[in-house]
Amino acid sequence: MTAILGFSELLLMRDVPEELRREWLQAINSDGRRMAAIIESLLNVSTIQSGRLEVVLEPLDLEAVLDGVITSVAAGAPERRIVVDVAAGLPAVVADSGKLVEVLSNLVGNALKYSPAGGAVSIEARTDGDGRVVVSVTDEGLGIAASDIEQLFTSFHRVRRPETVAIRGTGLGLYIVKSLVEMMNGTIDVCSELNVGSTFRVTFPAEAVGRFRLAS
Repeated sequence: MTAILGFSELLLMRDVPEELRREWLQAINSDGRRMAAIIESLLNVSTIQSGRLEVVLEPLDLEAVLDGVITSVAAGAPERRIVVDVAAGLPAVVADSGKLVEVLSNLVGNALKYSPAGGAVSIEARTDGDGRVVVSVTDEGLGIAASDIEQLFTSFHRVRRPETVAIRGTGLGLYIVKSLVEMMNGTIDVCSELNVGSTFRVTFPAEAVGRFRLAS
């Protein structure tokens, strides 16, 4: 907010060259988007905790959802490599379309964000032996200490290490992800090794489990 107010006041008070004016406007736009994302996260948390979030479950083509998510997320990091491996004949996943996109976008976005040195991000989708679809998102990034994993899905928790100081975040993303996954009858877990990388694994019912409508 300080940056938005500061740059906008300068633009109102001073006549600046077009190049500098554009630079300041880009800064305002960037911080405005960040502010909007923070507000959206807080509203999501409020809705979840108040029990007013409605989730409509239906069979979805997971590969098509992943294609859309990757196209969107990769646009912000065109130089990064994302590898996708979806098993042939994968059944439809039973989930809420918008909430599934939010979950996968967060996990893939985090995999890129917490791999500042680069490395591939791998996404795999398989079925397990219990009629569920399993999606794994693996990075070659900073990794997570065991002490942080214990609190990783709680609200406002952020990994505090010198390498993460410059990485922006609210500490709400994974709390929201876990809440949405569980509301869609799914589960989420993570395994990680410091300075090697992390794998987030989410499971959802496959189409054979049926259709649901859940209001909670």
